[in-house]
Amino acid sequence: MHALSFLNYFRPVDRPISVSRLQRSMRISIIAGAIGIPWVATFLPGYILNVFFKNHLGGTAFQLGLMVALIYFSNLFHLGAIYIFSRVRSIKLFWWVLHILHRLAGFVLAFVCVRVIRGGDVQTGIVLTMVAITLSFIISNASAAGWSAWMADLVPGPIRATFFTRRTAILNIVSMAWFFLVTLALDISNQNSLVVFAIVFVVAGIGGVVDIFLHLYIPEQKPILVQESPSWRLYSEPLRNTNFRRFSLAFALYMLSTNILAPFLGPYLTASDGIGAPNVWLGILVINIQLATIATIAFWGVVMDRFGRKPVALIGSLSFLAGIGWFFLTPQNYVFIIPVIALLTGSLNPAFIEGINQMMLTITPEKNKTSFVGWFLTIVGMGNAVGALGGGYLYDLLGEWRYELWHGFSIGSFHFVALVNMALCAVSFLFLLHIREGGEKPMGFVFSRLATPGILRTFSNMSIISKPRSSDRVAQALREIEGSSSSLAIWDILGRLDDPDSEVREEAASALGRARADEAVEALIERLCDPESTIRTSAAKALGRIGNPRALPYLIEGLECSSDEVQQACAQAIGKIGGEESLSQLFRLMRENRSERVSALSAEALSRHGVLEAAWEILPMMHHTKNPVLRRQLAIAMGNLLGAPGEFYQYYTGLDSVQGNRFDRLFVQARRTLSAFEKSSDKTAANSLVAELMRVREWIENSEYPCALRALADILRRLVIVRLQRELEDEDALLYYAVYRDSRLGLGYWAAREMLQLTAPDSNQELLRINILLILYFIANYHKDRSSRRIGYRR
Repeated sequence: MHALSFLNYFRPVDRPISVSRLQRSMRISIIAGAIGIPWVATFLPGYILNVFFKNHLGGTAFQLGLMVALIYFSNLFHLGAIYIFSRVRSIKLFWWVLHILHRLAGFVLAFVCVRVIRGGDVQTGIVLTMVAITLSFIISNASAAGWSAWMADLVPGPIRATFFTRRTAILNIVSMAWFFLVTLALDISNQNSLVVFAIVFVVAGIGGVVDIFLHLYIPEQKPILVQESPSWRLYSEPLRNTNFRRFSLAFALYMLSTNILAPFLGPYLTASDGIGAPNVWLGILVINIQLATIATIAFWGVVMDRFGRKPVALIGSLSFLAGIGWFFLTPQNYVFIIPVIALLTGSLNPAFIEGINQMMLTITPEKNKTSFVGWFLTIVGMGNAVGALGGGYLYDLLGEWRYELWHGFSIGSFHFVALVNMALCAVSFLFLLHIREGGEKPMGFVFSRLATPGILRTFSNMSIISKPRSSDRVAQALREIEGSSSSLAIWDILGRLDDPDSEVREEAASALGRARADEAVEALIERLCDPESTIRTSAAKALGRIGNPRALPYLIEGLECSSDEVQQACAQAIGKIGGEESLSQLFRLMRENRSERVSALSAEALSRHGVLEAAWEILPMMHHTKNPVLRRQLAIAMGNLLGAPGEFYQYYTGLDSVQGNRFDRLFVQARRTLSAFEKSSDKTAANSLVAELMRVREWIENSEYPCALRALADILRRLVIVRLQRELEDEDALLYYAVYRDSRLGLGYWAAREMLQLTAPDSNQELLRINILLILYFIANYHKDRSSRRIGYRR
């Protein structure tokens, strides 16, 4: 009965796993991993195992390389897992049994330490260590692919990268503490190092077994797609998948490059003929790497979920550039250089390792997943093995070789191996560039977002937006979202469009607009078209800022809304997006009997696109409106047409002081324009233009605005004659000819004539000053922009 109850833990679950059970399972996975990480940190080829084997047990560099190579060659047994997992009913049961046996290797190495301490043969200990570790990983690799397939079926794809990066961050904290304690203990008990190693191996072995035991409580989700019966086609399918094959080989080359150097790094740093650093410096190295990893891994997980795994993996692969520091490392400066290398490596390594792991799961089809995972681990393992074996051989081959670059600084066999490592990493980076993941953003796009100064603020705000917080804090965080780095937070912001708080909803829509998020266009269109939505105005404004033409039909439809606010927002948005159809709709909107506010916004939008024909409507509206705010808005729209869009605003603000610096600057520019015509035209027709301009200034200073306006209109008429070199008695003919020959000049001349006709003797002072400023602005800027576009003329 107890045996049957125990076996129930291994039965795959047919029905969907509940959210609460999934969360509990993920917590167990993290706890189990934290207990077992000392085993991984101790017995995987790395600093502790390698230093024990070479510096304390007495193995050679080639023997170390051979042991590491044998561990990685054991990845061939992943191929056996393909057959086994296609036969067994429970992946979990097979994995659990074999991994319990795998973790017992820790006790074997503890036995080796005790045997050598008691006078046993060292060479026998070396051989026993190599055999035990190799057999342990053969057993592990015969079932390891099952864990990846098990977890991939259990944890949903949208949260997978975030979960695994969080899990890795926690495991790294435990690993960091473990590593530091081990290296500190070795330095304190330097004369009894084998005793310390024996204790370390026992403790790690116990933790490793407990880790596997706790996996009993993590359910196995029955796969949606049933595995086919084993066949050659099943085995070889991954090798026929070109993208998967290239991906596996590119990553294998990178790991080959890494393992040319990695197994010998710890021994080199602590050996007396190397850097000679205390063992604790291996702990400091790992601590700095882990701290950087812990600080960045959650960030990289979010970036992967938002932008894809490939660009993150590519950015992370550049961690090999930190290895440049090894060439400058000496016994005198290692206390400074080691932490720098560690921090750079630790910041980028999680991006690469997690990016590659998640990328592998992404490009692996759901059907026959175990075969793909098995082949991936096998191919990568072969790369690791060849790298370790080649690095050990190369290290021993070069032996004591040294070359002095300058006095007091020389390079040796370690530096040569490091150079080979960096060269091969660069080649593998180029291969990884050509791998297709599907749906990922280009690396340049992601890098440009991550390199912006606001990326840390965006990431900080995401933690507020995506979690339960007070509405005030969420709204404030949304207000701070802006710039290209905000692309990272798009999906979190989208979730706030339906927030219960109206302010949060509005701020979410505004934030999407500031982020120019194309991904949000459909969601914003949905809110715009929903008559019950309270954020229609904000949605329309956001669509305008995003500028995607897909929104135009819905914004045009929004012009028919009964709400003036929605009409105004749609008019503004259409103007920002542009396009022939949208501009024609704005013309219609401006001419219809809508509210003055809507008409003014339409006019402003048209003017920003340089549609000169809009002037025929804007100028009369400016003179007829009684609303001073709308008059100023229309004046700015008119200025956009008479000069560069957006430039007139700076001259118009602060209009209450026409004697200010900006007004003086306009006079200087206008004088230069007229002087240029005097130099290039008939002196008889042009010699008095500058003198007349000076009289205009006097009239303005004396507040004789009607005289100044008439004089400026006359200057402009004479400027047309000088420019066209033709004087016509008929004013309408002269205007028509001006419009035909030079549309910009024709527009300015028409505007001056209209201003004289529309300005009554009793017009208020502000309207007169606006007219004067517009004509003066046109004259000052005419030489900058002479448009050749012809426009229709309508009196």
